[in-house]
Amino acid sequence: MSAAESPQVDEVFLHVGYLRKMGRRRKSWKRRFFVLTAHSLTYFVDASLIGWKGCIWIEDVTSVAWSTAHADKPHCLEISSIGRKTFLMDDDVSVVEGWHARLTTLLGNKVKPSILASTRTPAGDGGSSSDDEA
Repeated sequence: MSAAESPQVDEVFLHVGYLRKMGRRRKSWKRRFFVLTAHSLTYFVDASLIGWKGCIWIEDVTSVAWSTAHADKPHCLEISSIGRKTFLMDDDVSVVEGWHARLTTLLGNKVKPSILASTRTPAGDGGSSSDDEA
């Protein structure tokens, strides 16, 4: 992970804890320690935060939903982001509900420039450019 990609150490942690994440290649479920900030969902080998394993940038997330892709994992979230789907789960539904609530709240407060851009028309074409339309 380069310095340009790494989450800032001084960011406020909005939510932390263990979840199991399905691997991208091997499709096995690994226990990881997750840290949610306003800018990223970063995961590590454990709570020491030393063994960095990956990061999902909040600006790239398009949706967070309860997954139906894994019928044998009833408490599973699907995080869709640009070019990727990430599956997270825990045996305790209240743990997953906590993550779901935090992520959806964070995403609900996020302004997506692509959505705003699609609701505006260029000046001079007779369309309205008001932000109230969205």
